[in-house]
Amino acid sequence: MLFLLYFYNSRTGLVALCFGSLLVISSVKIKHKYYLFLLVTIVLSGYILGAYYYGNLLNRGGSYRIDIWLSALQKVMDCGLLLGCGLRDSSGITTADGHVFQHPHNIYLNHLIKTGVIGFMSLLGLLAYVVVMGVKERSFMVWGFAAGLVGLIFDGRDLLTNPDDMWLIFWLPLVVVYWEIKRGQACCLASRDSTE
Repeated sequence: MLFLLYFYNSRTGLVALCFGSLLVISSVKIKHKYYLFLLVTIVLSGYILGAYYYGNLLNRGGSYRIDIWLSALQKVMDCGLLLGCGLRDSSGITTADGHVFQHPHNIYLNHLIKTGVIGFMSLLGLLAYVVVMGVKERSFMVWGFAAGLVGLIFDGRDLLTNPDDMWLIFWLPLVVVYWEIKRGQACCLASRDSTE
C-alpha cells in the first residue's frame, strides 16, 4: 500500500491509511497492542520522512486546501445555502488570490455546493447511521469505510460517478457495511422469534 501511495503521489490516501490503521489497531483485542501501535507509527513516520526527503509526495504542501475550502463555502453562500448550486454545477472554485480549481478537493464541500444544506445533512445522516450501526453490529468493513470517509475530506469530486476509485473508497464499503447491519438485525430477529 505504501509503495502504491508513493507512486500515485497521494497524500489523501496516506491520511486515510494512517487513520484506518489507528482505527483497526484500537479495535483489535490482542495482548501487546501497544507494540503493534508503536510499530505502525514507526513505519508510517519513516515512510513520511523518506517521502519528504527522497520523493515528491509532500512537495506541494497543502496545495491551497484551506483557501479552496474557504472559497467553496463562499460559493455555497452565493448559490444559496438551502439548495446549493444544483447537481450540474461545474463552474469550479476561484480562491481569493485568483487561483482556479475544478472542484473543492473535499467530497463533502462539493456535495454541499451542489445540494445545499438539505442534501448535505441527508448525506451526513446516512453516513452517521451506517458508521454507528456498523460499529454496533461489529461490521468488518466499517473501519475501512471510516478511513475512506476521512480520506474524502481531502479529495474527491462527485459521489455519483462512472465506476472509478470512488466506488472502492465509498460505495463498496457503504454497501457492505449496510448489508452487514441488515444481516445482523435479521439474525437478531430470527433468534428472538425462535426463543419465543
